[in-house]
Amino acid sequence: MIPTLSIGPRGDEWRATPERGRSRMEVMSLRTPRPWLMLVVGGGSQAATALLISTPAYLIPLLHTDRGLTLAEAGLIATAPNVGVLLTLILWGAAVDRWGERVILVTGLVVAVAGALASIAASGYVALALAFALCGIGAAATSATSGRVVIGWFPPERRGLAMGLRQTALPLGVAAGAVLVPPLTAGGEIAPALGIAGAVVAVAALASALFIVNPPRPDRPVDAEGRPANPYRGDATLVRIHLVSALLVVPQYALATFGLVWLIADQEWSPVAAGRRSPRSGIDTGRSR
Repeated sequence: MIPTLSIGPRGDEWRATPERGRSRMEVMSLRTPRPWLMLVVGGGSQAATALLISTPAYLIPLLHTDRGLTLAEAGLIATAPNVGVLLTLILWGAAVDRWGERVILVTGLVVAVAGALASIAASGYVALALAFALCGIGAAATSATSGRVVIGWFPPERRGLAMGLRQTALPLGVAAGAVLVPPLTAGGEIAPALGIAGAVVAVAALASALFIVNPPRPDRPVDAEGRPANPYRGDATLVRIHLVSALLVVPQYALATFGLVWLIADQEWSPVAAGRRSPRSGIDTGRSR
């Protein structure tokens, strides 16, 4: 049975007849979606995972100055979440295409929580890096889902505003890490910071399970063989955009990752003050704007 949808002028009405094979839980989840609620929950999930995967970068001073790791070793561990994101982001996107946004978003958040718990229990630096990578694997799901949830429930004339608000979740999550992690690690332990970040992600997972509703999907164009049309085939425009975007991100992440270490190790700032003024936090950037 094919679902029938009805979306009001503000995108706030939803009626559906359940697809054959849906579970009772899935049918019950087809409640009335509210676009702004979708934005808050989806953006909140993005902010929560941003807090979690930015936490390792704020652990570099502790790993370098207190535990004796070289800067390269500490930086390698801190970048493990980004490796997890890089390796699985496309796979999460394919999973969303097949199973829908809600289940993939919740699954990714649960994986991120598991990564946080594993990082707390890790007994060595290799295990710690692998646990951080697991955090990144779970966090990648929010990038593949939350934007689609927002776009899907907002009408075209409001999508720019909605996506702009949703995008602020990333710097907000990172800024929260800049403020919270340095004082939490002042005692020489990483568990408090990772525990709080993991708890925030767990709350986001629960909220997503309760409130996220998969948006209706428009018909996709198909090629002569009946397969979904590939926007990358026959035109290199999107590839060029992706490559240039990657070049822009590289220096940003390099400065953001090691800026905190420079402020603490070379400028002799306190961890709390360095966290608040770190290039990664965006706090001063926001004030200057």
